[in-house]
Amino acid sequence: WNAGPVRELFHCRTYEEYQDMGKSCLSVVLRYMGTHSGDFMRDTLNIPYYVFTTSYDAEKVAQGYGDIAGILGAERPDFTAEIAAVKEDAAILDGMPVAIDSSASLAPFATAKALIDYGFNVRYVFRSNHSFQQD
Repeated sequence: WNAGPVRELFHCRTYEEYQDMGKSCLSVVLRYMGTHSGDFMRDTLNIPYYVFTTSYDAEKVAQGYGDIAGILGAERPDFTAEIAAVKEDAAILDGMPVAIDSSASLAPFATAKALIDYGFNVRYVFRSNHSFQQD
């Protein structure tokens, strides 16, 4: 969409690269915890932001890219073929049971729901029992 360069906070190696983030035309927040940074960029530098969290639902992903295109004044991408391909994949499996594992998905239950909605036979969802605690 000719809106680059893409700048990522955690890839800044120098202070100048960090300062260059202020030249951006849009901030894309990938996790809700980043909305504070998005608010700061919007309020301080007049850079809008869009919250685009992880999703395994093809329609939600397509909607997100469409929203970003709208913000940038770009043509909305057409994901019709990709969405149809997901449904075709489910048909090819013809009811074969599928298992989802949290080591392959950031959101295994959301992944399972999306796949079920597309016609996959999700029978098992495995998640980590690890508790992430700070001492």
